[in-house]
Amino acid sequence: MAKDLAILGKVAHFDFHCLQGGEGTLNKKFVEFMHVQAASKIADNYGMLTNGSLLDRMPEEFWKLAKSMSYEIRVSHYPDLDKEVLAYAHRKAREYDLNFRVSNEFESFAKMFITHADGGKKVWALCPWKRCWTLHEGWFFNCPQAAFLPGQFPEKFPATALRSPVDSME
Repeated sequence: MAKDLAILGKVAHFDFHCLQGGEGTLNKKFVEFMHVQAASKIADNYGMLTNGSLLDRMPEEFWKLAKSMSYEIRVSHYPDLDKEVLAYAHRKAREYDLNFRVSNEFESFAKMFITHADGGKKVWALCPWKRCWTLHEGWFFNCPQAAFLPGQFPEKFPATALRSPVDSME
C-alpha cells in the first residue's frame, strides 16, 4: 500500500482518501494501514468506508489515531447491522469528536449488479461513486466496483487480462 500510494502521489493529490474494499476492519493491521495512509500525504482528508459490524472491536489506538487524523468514518448501513454495535460506534465517534456518517446506500448499490437494457448507461449516470477512484493491487480504477469484478466473476476475466509486466511508473 505504501509503495502504491507513493507512486500515485507522484501524479495525483486528492481531497479525500478512503480505505475501503471488502471489510477493512477484518484486517488486524488496519491501524497500520491508517498510519500508511496518513504518511502518504496523498490527500487533504482521510477516512474509511465500513459495514460497521466490527467497530465495537476496534482497539482504543484506532479511535485515538482517527481523532489525530480528523478521520471520517463512513458506515454503509446494511439491514443486518447490529443496532448495539452501531450505537457503540456512535458513542465512540462523539467521544473522539469524529465525523461519523451512516448511509443506507445498500439498495442503490445492489441495483448496480443486475442487467440493464441500456447496458448500464443510466446506472453510470446516476452512480454516486463514479468520482471515487480505487487503487487496488497496484492498479488504478475509475470505478470502485470495477476493481473487484474479476474476483467476483473470474469466469468472465482471464487471469492475464488485468496483469502487466510493469508494476510501477518508474
